[in-house]
Amino acid sequence: MIALADACGGGSADTEEVGARKAACKSAPDFSLGSPSRTPDLVAYRPAALPPEPVEDLLPKAKYVLEASVARVLYQGDKPDRGGRKNVAGPIPPERCQVVQLDVTRRIAGADPGTSITVVKPLAPYVLKAGQSTSGTAFLVEGGDPFPIVLGRYGPYPSPEVEAALGRGQ
Repeated sequence: MIALADACGGGSADTEEVGARKAACKSAPDFSLGSPSRTPDLVAYRPAALPPEPVEDLLPKAKYVLEASVARVLYQGDKPDRGGRKNVAGPIPPERCQVVQLDVTRRIAGADPGTSITVVKPLAPYVLKAGQSTSGTAFLVEGGDPFPIVLGRYGPYPSPEVEAALGRGQ
């Protein structure tokens, strides 16, 4: 239980459910690729932020492709350590890992997640907020245990771009 409670750098012993959410964040990929908390020396030399991954590269990995609204933020990890560096040229600093509940408004492709799905938003340079408008954007979600993982370095993709990549564009 204690290992689950502090798996994402969090504080005290929590419920088993919260511990599982923290563990999900801890095992999620780091889409910041070169965040100061993981590779401080690389960040100082990168001239610019990394571009978003092409949607065509992510679609084969996605178990769910859906439009959804952010219903609740169930867990929010600690802000990543910046390694004491300030005003360093390089990629956009990563934001915390989150576990969020998405209310599905439309399934575009992939498996049917039902009316809502709990997912991990990995360490990446964006944060999801409850009630946030995600209209016209599609979440690409990879299967994962205990929770599926949102793909994409900068969050959801424009739905028309995803549908075009799937061959359904206007």
